Amino acid sequence: MNGDLDKWKKSIGDRHMPWINVNGTRSATPDFHDLYDIHGTPVIYLLDQEMKIIAKRISADQIPGLIDNMAQTKK
Repeated sequence: MNGDLDKWKKSIGDRHMPWINVNGTRSATPDFHDLYDIHGTPVIYLLDQEMKIIAKRISADQIPGLIDNMAQTKK
């Protein structure tokens, strides 16, 4: 399993994914299910520039509209 875990971590770095990534392997990210309230995948949370949650459990299709709404609100 460590080989797979190492590949997963390398892939995150190679793909420049600086956001929080979790893995279903308990040894990789202990208790992430409870910590992030994630009990199924995928789960999308949209954060603002200050890392505050502005939307959670949204679909990928909802992201553009939410970002547009945020941009309009700032004007």
